[in-house]
Amino acid sequence: LRRSSYLLGRWLGLAIVVVLYAALSGLLAIGAVAIVSGYTPPSVLQPVAYLAGQALVILTLTVLLSTRLPAIAGGAVAVVAYGIAWLAGVLGHIGIALGTDGLVGVGNFSRILLPTDTLWQGVVFGLEPSIVIDSIGNQQVAQGNPFFALEAPNPAYVAWAVAWVVLALVLAIVLLRRREL
Repeated sequence: LRRSSYLLGRWLGLAIVVVLYAALSGLLAIGAVAIVSGYTPPSVLQPVAYLAGQALVILTLTVLLSTRLPAIAGGAVAVVAYGIAWLAGVLGHIGIALGTDGLVGVGNFSRILLPTDTLWQGVVFGLEPSIVIDSIGNQQVAQGNPFFALEAPNPAYVAWAVAWVVLALVLAIVLLRRREL
């Protein structure tokens, strides 16, 4: 069994579990909110798909890190990286509201380095009532709110998230091939 086959098989098996878990938990949460409040988002599948994509990015980062670290340490570092990327995304949104280019740059850099915040904005956008999105007057203030998304993520960012996963898997394969067992 080649190392690349082992790594890709492991990733694929975990990816199936992670996507199923994200879809099931997302749909259950949307269903619970619908039962309690009567609200369902305009599209049920869109936020669930972004949530699953976000989970795949974190899984891929964990697999990449586990080629050099023990698996538990790789997972812990991935969770910390996710938190840092989310915080950088929040700072980027605050930078938009304040007109501070430095903070906006931090947010943009974090979206390139680890695209989880972009996918999270897709989840937020997919869950928002369309009447709220339509009623927003000041777009700069709305874009500066890290808990609101005026629009779905730019398709280029989503494409980057997909490319990021592929590149991270390729790097993981290269690193695992060079690792002494």
